[in-house]
Amino acid sequence: MPLIAIVGKPNVGKSSLFNRVVGARRAIESEIAGTTRDRIFATKAGENLTLTFCDTGGLNFEKNGEEFSTEILDSAVAAIETADLIFFCVDAKNGATESDREIW
Repeated sequence: MPLIAIVGKPNVGKSSLFNRVVGARRAIESEIAGTTRDRIFATKAGENLTLTFCDTGGLNFEKNGEEFSTEILDSAVAAIETADLIFFCVDAKNGATESDREIW
């Protein structure tokens, strides 16, 4: 079954996209950066194809003293390494930033 990882910086709408795609509120949506810390998986069955989606915490490469930032980043990188397809999300209002382009 193909795995699709939804990744991007903190607070760009990854959990909202995940919930929309899987058709249920499985991931917590919050304005507070760092709310999603672990990977969250859900399977969506279509007529001819079943997919597994993975919501991830934000890719934050800045050293900002957040307690769980290393673990969140490691978990997101693990999702990227195991995914068959990656949805890379950026902030729709601001567009892709220089740090988005560096990650991409």
